[in-house]
Amino acid sequence: MNINSWLGCGRLTKDAEVGVTQKGTQMAKFRMAVNDRRNDETLFLNILCFGKMVEALKDHLIKGRLVGVQGKIKID
Repeated sequence: MNINSWLGCGRLTKDAEVGVTQKGTQMAKFRMAVNDRRNDETLFLNILCFGKMVEALKDHLIKGRLVGVQGKIKID
């Protein structure tokens, strides 16, 4: 069985960019920083969310805010 799942907490590095996809679905794009307490390394992740989640969160995705994200990882 293959599982692609990630769960993490971090802080937004800037305000989310809210837009609409070509199919008309709302989309929010933001970057978060996740710190590793053991060796002072920071992981920067680009996050995308869509649809009703964007409606609920768009006013709260502000630079410096602590957020939790659960989803799948895609590496380009």
